[in-house]
Amino acid sequence: MAFIAAISVFKSTNIFADIKNFLGECYRNSVSSTFDVNLISFALKSAYYHCKSRYIFAHPNTCIQGLTNIKTTGKLFIGNRYVGFLNKHDLSFLNISGQLQINGKVELGKGCRLDICQNAICILDNCTINGKTNLIIAHGLTIGKESTISWGCEFLDKDWHEINYEGKKEKSPEIVIGDRVWIGSNCKILKGVHIANNSVVAANSVVTKSFAEEKVLIAGNPAKIIKRNVEWK
Repeated sequence: MAFIAAISVFKSTNIFADIKNFLGECYRNSVSSTFDVNLISFALKSAYYHCKSRYIFAHPNTCIQGLTNIKTTGKLFIGNRYVGFLNKHDLSFLNISGQLQINGKVELGKGCRLDICQNAICILDNCTINGKTNLIIAHGLTIGKESTISWGCEFLDKDWHEINYEGKKEKSPEIVIGDRVWIGSNCKILKGVHIANNSVVAANSVVTKSFAEEKVLIAGNPAKIIKRNVEWK
């Protein structure tokens, strides 16, 4: 009965086509024992989010606090894509005290944790963030169109403890990732970092400063440019 009620919600709106297409994908993949989306749980959770006027399609093992602080002009998919080293028990947790703006299609992998603090603004624009990545944002984060964030990354725009030293320069703490940027696995992106369009950040890099030049490969700790005129696909 609950499943039928969920479907009746979808039928009255244009979101029904999205649910139907995704359920079809789930069914086609359900012959594989590795596909771990429960169709009924998925439908019920997505129905709940849609009733709250949020275009969010979430794996059942998803928890969102501050749902009313999420603004969607596109669609947010959470934990729906199968990745071999993740499983259905990995909790995706969004704690949104500030504002999360979703533009276009945005995918969050299983096990992602988002903590968007009060007065902070996080804008995700038609991008993909893979599993077990943390966004801990006290000021601001923007990730541009077609950018891909690999698994195990961390974005942190605040030190949380103040460090003073001679010659210290103050900078705006917001993080801005341009369009079509690929950030490799286990990278850390720290406060005030801006990365230009079409760039690549190598795995395990720690980025502490901005890079205004486009099409560069950035690597190391602290990260620096090691290649120019880079293209990726």
